[in-house]
Amino acid sequence: MVQKTYYKTKDYCKVKFVTNFDNAETIEILGLNSDWNNSVSMSKKKDGSFTCDINLTKDSQHEFKYLVNDNIWLAAFSFFVS
Repeated sequence: MVQKTYYKTKDYCKVKFVTNFDNAETIEILGLNSDWNNSVSMSKKKDGSFTCDINLTKDSQHEFKYLVNDNIWLAAFSFFVS
């Protein structure tokens, strides 16, 4: 799930990523802001889900993939921050 929170007085949007994959110990996000070299680590919650919050510039498009346990790539996703 990707949830966006917009601020009227800011030029960015807070984007919250929430996901859950069976047997995952770590999950990272790659590709945000077209950066496929530097990952964003997600935090594991008690219920087994993973979350992270990132501020992204308004009027930008993003494609990303999840990297699970440092070796499993999951499908690419795309979204627009308006």
